[in-house]
Amino acid sequence: MKEDMDVEMIWLGKEVKEIANDNSEWAHFLSRYVDDEILKVSKKAAKQIENLKILSAKLTEQFKKHLINHENMKTDIYKWFEFIEKHLPIYWSELYKLMEKSESWLLAKMKEVKETVDLNMINNFKQVDERMDQFWELVDVNLDTLW
Repeated sequence: MKEDMDVEMIWLGKEVKEIANDNSEWAHFLSRYVDDEILKVSKKAAKQIENLKILSAKLTEQFKKHLINHENMKTDIYKWFEFIEKHLPIYWSELYKLMEKSESWLLAKMKEVKETVDLNMINNFKQVDERMDQFWELVDVNLDTLW
């Protein structure tokens, strides 16, 4: 019985060693597979992070350019406002002068038109009076001849 037990023990020891070797081999392959997959995922993630860094750098640069451009435009607009504000009294003065000149011209033209209308009316009334006088003279002459 002891011999059978020893044989069993030897056989059991071999089986345990084989199973341990198989499991060790499987563990090694699994470990390599996991390491490879982690490496692949790490490379992908690193590439994506690098792309994000590049994109972030580009966006940051564009934003800086935009801010600089915005500040330049703001400065130019402020310069224009200062220029306009500085010259605004001159523009108002010129506008008032132009309006006064236009008003004077308009009043002169209205006076001229009024005088022309008055003269035309007086001339028309004179002509009407003259024609009425001529008409009455003709009527008087014709009446005298008729009687």
